[in-house]
Amino acid sequence: KKLIEPELFYIGPEPFDPAALLEHEIEYRPSPAGKLRRYPSLLNVFDLFKTALGVARSIFQLFSLYPDVIFSTGGYAAFPTLYAARLLALPVVIYDADAKPGRVSLWSARFARWIALAHPDAATQFPEAYLEKIARTGHPIRKEIEAPAKEGGHEFLTLDAAVPTVFVMGGSSGASAMNEVVLDALPALVERYNVVHQTGSANLEEVSGISGVILKNSRFGDRYRSFGLLNTLALRMTAGISSLVGRGPRAKKPHAAPARRRDRPHHGRREPARLDGRGGEGLRPPASGAKDSKYHRGNSARACK
Repeated sequence: KKLIEPELFYIGPEPFDPAALLEHEIEYRPSPAGKLRRYPSLLNVFDLFKTALGVARSIFQLFSLYPDVIFSTGGYAAFPTLYAARLLALPVVIYDADAKPGRVSLWSARFARWIALAHPDAATQFPEAYLEKIARTGHPIRKEIEAPAKEGGHEFLTLDAAVPTVFVMGGSSGASAMNEVVLDALPALVERYNVVHQTGSANLEEVSGISGVILKNSRFGDRYRSFGLLNTLALRMTAGISSLVGRGPRAKKPHAAPARRRDRPHHGRREPARLDGRGGEGLRPPASGAKDSKYHRGNSARACK
């Protein structure tokens, strides 16, 4: 049970889905981050300065919030916030959904309090010394999409109710590979099924163009729907009429990794809150008079990501 509702913050570069932050009442705090490319590039030099600026900015932002927990889902965007969290000695929880954890997740594992993984094989990528703080949680499911809509899905998506529906969604580095498989099989799929395809926002234009060419002469072309990202209502409608292919909401629901409470003086400031996104997250301590405990889950007023 929650003593008080957490405040959520997203710290990082421009979010890929501002509408999702607004929908879930997550406040966005901008912070630049540079990529470290694996190949020689002058952009790496410029991005070092961008990352340094992001670290400096994240230090001031985290100090003003002083969250209980920084929650990271990895990626270059998380690095400045995680580095600042390490300097400020803020607890860090990592969640990595990929079978092969990214470099930022592997680096931050050395000072993370807990490490949550979606794939069991991912644990072998971490040093043996960190295994005690690793938990396999699976993919998280938002409460609002746990119950698929039982009616209205075909009308909402304007699909043929007489044939089964296949819902395809990939994620992270797997999205492009999944999109290629779907496009290769698309002519055969639409002969027997409706296909709802979440391509990822960055891939939508390309996939829509290719699928338009593939299905140009198909009499079943109206059975295919592609979207960058589906919002909550669209996900519930789609899940209610379909099977699922790829990564997504039917994965086993994980339990939240516990965050150790650490009381800190707030010097007259409001107590810190929590943040969600592909950066870092943090939670504020419970209100005064709340029952103290060694571990607590979601009982903080604030969190940052």
